[in-house]
Amino acid sequence: MVHRLKLHKVLIQSLSFSFDEKYLASLGGQDDNTLVIWDIESGKALIGNPVGMNVANRVTFYNTTSSKCLTIHNYGIRVWDLDLIQKKVQYSEILTGTIKRIYSCAAIDAVDQNAYLGTKTGDLIEISLVGKNYKRVGPGKQLFSQGVRCLQLLANGDMLVGAGDGTIAKVSTHDLSVRKKAKVMGAVTSLSLTADSTHFFCGTSKATIYWCNTDDIAPELRNTCHDERINDVVFPGGYSELFATSSLNDIRVWNSKTRQELLRIEVPGLDCHCVHFTSDGKSIISGWNDGKVRSFLPQSGKLLFAINDAHNHGVTAIAATSDCQKVVSGGHEGEIRIWRIGR
Repeated sequence: MVHRLKLHKVLIQSLSFSFDEKYLASLGGQDDNTLVIWDIESGKALIGNPVGMNVANRVTFYNTTSSKCLTIHNYGIRVWDLDLIQKKVQYSEILTGTIKRIYSCAAIDAVDQNAYLGTKTGDLIEISLVGKNYKRVGPGKQLFSQGVRCLQLLANGDMLVGAGDGTIAKVSTHDLSVRKKAKVMGAVTSLSLTADSTHFFCGTSKATIYWCNTDDIAPELRNTCHDERINDVVFPGGYSELFATSSLNDIRVWNSKTRQELLRIEVPGLDCHCVHFTSDGKSIISGWNDGKVRSFLPQSGKLLFAINDAHNHGVTAIAATSDCQKVVSGGHEGEIRIWRIGR
């Protein structure tokens, strides 16, 4: 650890490094609502200033200067002028007239002329940082469902937009019109560009990572994992090439070397508490919160058999005997039961 920067209360909402990497801007959450500028080398706070009663959601440094940053709020936009020598700060409100939005994300162009803001309403707002005024809203009637979650600007003047419904879109900054669209699983939570802006990674709320090109987007699934808690992890006896995990809605089998998902066994709406490979490798047995023991084929994931009402309040532990003739299960009620497997 280099520094521990302690000043905010309860929550840190947003972080942004200056272009020269000398300063870090941090924004406290609703209980704190303070903007702090830190000196990275010393780890000391240079400026601390309240951002007012209007909750701030993001802070972003400009791209060519470390003396200016932008904060976006619930129904507000502020440009901050930072005097890092005198340790003073001033802000200017950017007014948007009759348009009232909750702003969720921001991107500033390379020369610090314009900024583009995503909103929870699902549209995009363009503002002038030079004139400190509102310019326009887009993309017309094509609102992004469940709000705009993240933005990235491309070198050619286009903009990548990630939405709450899993939409990735390429939008022109000239007229804020949508040029390309694609869909991924889960709300888009992050977009990360390569240095040459030809490709990008997309992360989602469903714990998936996609690899995309910036021309036609075309998402390619690269990594996936459970998006809820993992209840159990198990290797087959004497075999280290793969393992299984259990979570809400599913069991997944993984290649332990490549970390890639090999099989997904889904039982929607149920929570798999425990999972176990039989010693002959012919089945995966599992315990679920509906009180059932379920056995699946390890290649196809097809249901082999189920023991109904194994335990009243859910099956919490599971194992098979070495001859694969019996299953031992444990439940929430504190009972252990032994089951004979047969026709």
